Amino acid sequence: MVKDIKINGLVDIIFFVGIIFLLLILSGTSLIFLALLPILLSILALSKGLGKFFLSLSLTFSLGLLYRSLEDLLGPLILITLLSLSFIFLIRFIKNDKVQISLAFLVTSLILIGFYRISLYRLGLSLDDLARELRLVVEEAVSYDLDFSYYKLSIGLYPTVFSLISFAYSLLAIKLIRNYLSIAYGIGEDLLKVNNMRIEKKDLLIISLGLFLAYFLARISGARTYVEINILGIMLVVLFFNGLSVFDYMISKLNLPLSRGIQWFFILVLIQILAIFFLILGFADIILDIRSERRFE
Repeated sequence: MVKDIKINGLVDIIFFVGIIFLLLILSGTSLIFLALLPILLSILALSKGLGKFFLSLSLTFSLGLLYRSLEDLLGPLILITLLSLSFIFLIRFIKNDKVQISLAFLVTSLILIGFYRISLYRLGLSLDDLARELRLVVEEAVSYDLDFSYYKLSIGLYPTVFSLISFAYSLLAIKLIRNYLSIAYGIGEDLLKVNNMRIEKKDLLIISLGLFLAYFLARISGARTYVEINILGIMLVVLFFNGLSVFDYMISKLNLPLSRGIQWFFILVLIQILAIFFLILGFADIILDIRSERRFE
């Protein structure tokens, strides 16, 4: 019996190491494979224990050195490990769904922004360098001359862009991890009815105070580039996802003759057209509580 358990544990390790190693190699071709790794590792840690989590990471790192240099391998592995540990900690110790998702969004944003800044520093690049590269690419594609400040602004908005990516990724990752653990192992609860979560006035106040603190710290640290517009951008990201959640809740109550998958397909296709509408809807919901059950009776 004990022997069978040990064999099964060994098989689990070999399986996870094989999948993680394959995704790590494929991550050079698509970021989707890289994004899957923290999800898989979090499932491993929460279902099999942190011991197997770190053992799998160590074996994957050793195998990776056969195909990549230490410098190329170390960065992605540190990123994957930090994201995985953040998901593991939040899912294990934070029981409130809204707080869990909010903290995952915050931590993921900080990790991605930090890695981006470190990468620029290691490569000896500045925002101006990236803006010049972007200008060359655009001018080769279209014969339209834009002022250099617009290119620099586009590059300078990277914290907002990473915040947008982080919110979507954090929500999807936590939902996948929790739902899989609940179905496959009976651990914890599914993350259901995400569209019932709304940003309340007190939440908006906390977010505003946090952004004000970020602005204050940025000024103290000497940051001078697009701090204000990025803070506004991050606020718009929060309102956008709140509005998207409201819209999803509304169409779920309309009993449309379309599956949820088809509904989301059309939302994603039309998301650029609906973006302003989602922003307005997200702000209105904070004040009016559009998702109140009495509005759909």
